[in-house]
Amino acid sequence: MSRLNGNNSVLQMDNLGYEAEFSDVKRIPDEPTTSNAEQSDHQTGNEDMKRPGVFRTFTQEAGVSGVKYIGDVNVSPGRRLLWLLIVLFALSGLLYQITRLIVSFAERPVNVNIKFEEPDTRPKFPAVTICNNNMFEYDNLVGILGGVFEFEFIFPYLYTLFTVDGEKIAKFATFLTPEDQYYGDGQNQFTFIDGSAPSVENMLRSCSFGGLPCGPENFTKVVTNYGICYTFNSDNEDYVHKVRNAGQQYGLQLLLFVNERQYLAPRSNVGFRLMVHGQDEIPNVASYGLSLSPGTASTIGLKSRLISNLGSPYGNCVEDVENNLKYFDGAYSLSKCWMECETDYAVEQCGCRYFYMPGNATYCSPYMLQSCYFSKMEEFALKVDPCKHCEEPCVQTVYGTKLSYSSYPSTIYANLLAYSVSWPCDEALAYYLLDHSSEETPDMFENIEGFIIKTYYTIEANGQNISELIPSAEFHSFMLESLMGRLFVDVFSDLFFEVLLHTLASLKGNKTDSVNSIVYNETKDLLTAKYINFSANPWRDLNATLRGIFAAENLTSDVIEYLIDSLFTEYYVPLFEEVFVYGYSKLTEMRDNKTAELRDGEPGAICKNYMLENLSKVTVYFEDLKVNTIVQQPGYHSFNLICDIGGSLGLFFGASMVTFLEIIDFFIVQFWMKKLSKTDNN
Repeated sequence: MSRLNGNNSVLQMDNLGYEAEFSDVKRIPDEPTTSNAEQSDHQTGNEDMKRPGVFRTFTQEAGVSGVKYIGDVNVSPGRRLLWLLIVLFALSGLLYQITRLIVSFAERPVNVNIKFEEPDTRPKFPAVTICNNNMFEYDNLVGILGGVFEFEFIFPYLYTLFTVDGEKIAKFATFLTPEDQYYGDGQNQFTFIDGSAPSVENMLRSCSFGGLPCGPENFTKVVTNYGICYTFNSDNEDYVHKVRNAGQQYGLQLLLFVNERQYLAPRSNVGFRLMVHGQDEIPNVASYGLSLSPGTASTIGLKSRLISNLGSPYGNCVEDVENNLKYFDGAYSLSKCWMECETDYAVEQCGCRYFYMPGNATYCSPYMLQSCYFSKMEEFALKVDPCKHCEEPCVQTVYGTKLSYSSYPSTIYANLLAYSVSWPCDEALAYYLLDHSSEETPDMFENIEGFIIKTYYTIEANGQNISELIPSAEFHSFMLESLMGRLFVDVFSDLFFEVLLHTLASLKGNKTDSVNSIVYNETKDLLTAKYINFSANPWRDLNATLRGIFAAENLTSDVIEYLIDSLFTEYYVPLFEEVFVYGYSKLTEMRDNKTAELRDGEPGAICKNYMLENLSKVTVYFEDLKVNTIVQQPGYHSFNLICDIGGSLGLFFGASMVTFLEIIDFFIVQFWMKKLSKTDNN
């Protein structure tokens, strides 16, 4: 289509739809005149016939390589088809590549930056939690329950109510606890475990940190899912220890005493569990603790790692260091969150909690443990991610551990200890002689009982025998039974062990312990303080019983007080004095006979066997002070996505972002032109 301008030149549409001016054009003679309406209709029809289609216009105007050949009518059909296939193939590749880029961006990939840095200041030493595998010591449990009979009654409960890490004994596997059975008078589950657990004083025999001595006062009692344990360098202490240098001599060195003779149910393995953790963590000793065996010297090398993870949208971690947990103070940790989750589940399902769980809910009774708690917690363990809300903190310090060990002690070291007359060889020899004197012990105690009876009736106070003071034969029968069954049996048990403890000193150190020797007087003072001190000794219980007996005889309070004082000061104390001398002589005589049977070198062998069964040496130290810092960084930014899409456009179409905008501009113009055309027609 063309038209004249004012200079008699012709404006004509070129192939791309733009107007071009041509001056050397002959004027076309005027056609016969027609009506205006006819001329208008004729021109409109011609314009529609000559206007190129939208697709053709797009192929000509779009600056995308190859597209222009598709809509070019001057190009052969075969060539147009070839370029159509090429463009479709390139478009498929482009869409595939862009889809991959968007998916990769949506996955929020991260890069991990690992570097080793020297700390600017002395690093904090981690908390170290130690647990004896023995939950209940025999002596402690008997003391809580009030005697051996009660202990034998409670024994099956230890296998059925507390954590077992060995094979269950068939005899107790089906034991059912009565509904009204509890842990003892005034005891709940926690106090029962706490009162019968091994003490840190008995468990810890030597301690040093950084070459300086430490002791039980540096350990804090903690309740864990493995029982009562003790933590060194916890956040409950006034001072958190720091490390001066790397190496074993600057670490924590411990000598731990298993005391296997005191082991009870429910666990079958002997030794310790040790866990290294941060000060803000709750130690999950049952799951992550390291096992330490007696008879070994273990070394635990540490490496500190600072892990910094990205939060949303790159990952799930707790960015806020403020603790929003309801049972714990201090910083947030995953172990605290899990403990809280377990506790809430137990309380929700059974209305009670296990001994190590925090909160204010009541502790489960023996019946509730068997009827509800154990089964519900098994269901909890089988759930898939039961604590979904518990996430790792975004920033945390963890400690990698490397455990190695060797046999402890050596034969030469045990022999040196035996000749130096020191612990534990004196205790080892004492237990050895105690175990090997079982044949002589009954006869010796029978002789001591006979001596007690004879002395009881011969002691006089102010010229008066006890049988003359109180003529009742029934009363004296009760007194003798009480004295021998409740008092002097305990006295001689203690006396026996004290005498045996001095065997090594007598044998290797040539230190006499005969009657009236220094050792004799020290032993007598020790037992006198334990059994004669009126405010704290077994006479207290006997005293209460005697008051009841005398009150039943309708005696006045003055007479009762006189009789009680007379029995204690004039009969009980002299009887103790006489029996102590007699028993001490008999015990030392029997010990010397047994000692004479020992061969040369046997004390050292006895000491080594005892140490192999009861002692564990452990050193916890930093292998180096460098901190392994692991930092997550975004691996794919939004700008990378834009650049990669632009690169894909250039790879497949030779186009740029501007080309992409031109295409958008084209379709916007076409849309508006079509809309305006519809408006004009209306």
